Amino acid sequence: MKGVGLAVAQKDSWLKSRLTNKEIPAKVSVSNQEERRMSHFVTLIRYTQQGVAKIKESPARLDAAKKAAEKAGGKIHAWYLTMGKYDAVIISEFPNDEASAKFMLATGALGNVTTQTMKAFTEGEYRNIVASL
Repeated sequence: MKGVGLAVAQKDSWLKSRLTNKEIPAKVSVSNQEERRMSHFVTLIRYTQQGVAKIKESPARLDAAKKAAEKAGGKIHAWYLTMGKYDAVIISEFPNDEASAKFMLATGALGNVTTQTMKAFTEGEYRNIVASL
């Protein structure tokens, strides 16, 4: 029975770590040794006529965008092809609003997509905001 108890404890520990990681925003180290929380963003994407005409190049453009986001101190966590008013959605995080805006403006300037970006708050941040009311 000891083995079963250990397995349950390990699974419980894993579950707690997964839940905790989803509630606590990622942190990034900065040069002055302080840590800051990364801001999260949801971006709605629409292909332009140019982007649709060169759709077969889109996977390579996505790879380049992921590298550019990392160079800007951010990360694209997820990309989804969607159906409806928008063609794709990305979930990303950046050190601050300015870094996200710079990345999105540079992406749009390439002419393949238009973007609409919303700042997003994690569940933990949401709970803190509501608790402070």
